[in-house]
Amino acid sequence: MKKLYILLLLATFSLNLFCQQDNIILIDSSYAFRWDTAINDWIYSSRSYRTYDANGNETELISNYWDREINEWVNDSRYVNGYDTDGNRTERIGYGWDSEANDWMKKWRHVYVFDKYGRGIEFIGYSWDSVTNRWVVQNRSETAYDANGYMAESKSYYLDPAPFGWSGIRDVYTYDTDGNLTEHLTYKWNSSTSDWVVSSRSVSTYDANGYLIEWVSYKWDSDSSDWVLDERKVYGYDTDGNPVESIKYNWDSSINDWIGTYRDVDVYDSNGNQTESIRYKRDSETNEWIEIWRDVNTYDSNGNYTEGVSYRWDPYTNNWVNDSRYIHEYDTNGNQTVFISCHWDLETNDWIYVSKTVSYWSALTTSISNNKTDRNYIVYPNPFTDFTTVRLSDAILVQKIELVDIHGRTVRTIDKPDSNSITIHRDNLPSGIYFISIHSDDTYVEKVIIR
Repeated sequence: MKKLYILLLLATFSLNLFCQQDNIILIDSSYAFRWDTAINDWIYSSRSYRTYDANGNETELISNYWDREINEWVNDSRYVNGYDTDGNRTERIGYGWDSEANDWMKKWRHVYVFDKYGRGIEFIGYSWDSVTNRWVVQNRSETAYDANGYMAESKSYYLDPAPFGWSGIRDVYTYDTDGNLTEHLTYKWNSSTSDWVVSSRSVSTYDANGYLIEWVSYKWDSDSSDWVLDERKVYGYDTDGNPVESIKYNWDSSINDWIGTYRDVDVYDSNGNQTESIRYKRDSETNEWIEIWRDVNTYDSNGNYTEGVSYRWDPYTNNWVNDSRYIHEYDTNGNQTVFISCHWDLETNDWIYVSKTVSYWSALTTSISNNKTDRNYIVYPNPFTDFTTVRLSDAILVQKIELVDIHGRTVRTIDKPDSNSITIHRDNLPSGIYFISIHSDDTYVEKVIIR
């Protein structure tokens, strides 16, 4: 069984499509509403609409807000994207609306550079100086890879106003022979010595299946010139490889031992969907775990995340109390069309609407055409904010799709998908780098796609 890896960055909405000529479904516009308790109805809050090029790359995103005084949409922000011939986003410019000039005004500009493998190697951020009418560099980053294609080093620089000059952070990554991240070193730039000074370190340990079972972080003590223990996380998995438990510890130097702080316990259904997650906090007096938060998730027959309800633990009644609720609706293609958030009102003892987002989708025929046999899938959007869709050709016989974080943990699993269009939701995942692993009986080469 081969694995096809697609590297994702949870960030802004963009597209990287690598496929033969095909029809794809793209989001056209989104409308955000908020609930008005005075009239018991939804009222406009904001909207955004997008345009795409012939390859399905998002070229422009415009956002408006609803002005209740004049009952009209007012321009707010605009983003314009540029791409190279491989579909990599090479430029993104942000504009703000100037009501006095009645025109878009430049705010910032991001430039991305890629190597011949499509890997991001440089980023430069600019701000617009309206006095000199030119772009001024504010921050930049550089990324290097090892012989196996893994990120080996990254350097980020930014302008420090006090004292004025460049400051920065340098990260160095080490992997084992299986490609698991085993060590992460962080350095900070010392402007006085013009050199990198080590700041923190983390070490990751994996079991025989390649699952992350322990993560330990250290801080550098400049006085003793040695590493000092800081935090520790321990992970447990079920027989399907789903992470079912994680415990966070802090190092207590007064007793020279680890002290547990938080514990998360997760439950999954037979399809690998996370159906329940409970967070505990350690009671320092009794040294026992106390429930503080609980999430319950519901999915439809297609594996779409349809409802999430959060509860908080009430120590006075020793019961779970409703806190927040999220509702998701989808079209026949599995695209999310409605998202509603609610909170629990203790006075009315009922759910109260807070906000709603309605999204509209339409088909686009792409003009991309190539003869590479491994172009039998598309992932869009990538990067993504709320969700991404994996669309497979009929030629692929997929056994399982997994979403794996940079530490090697499987955070989403879809077994034997019954559709060629699979939506993966972000839910509560933090921003960062993730892998989509497509397990197939067909022959594919491993491919990494980086923003």
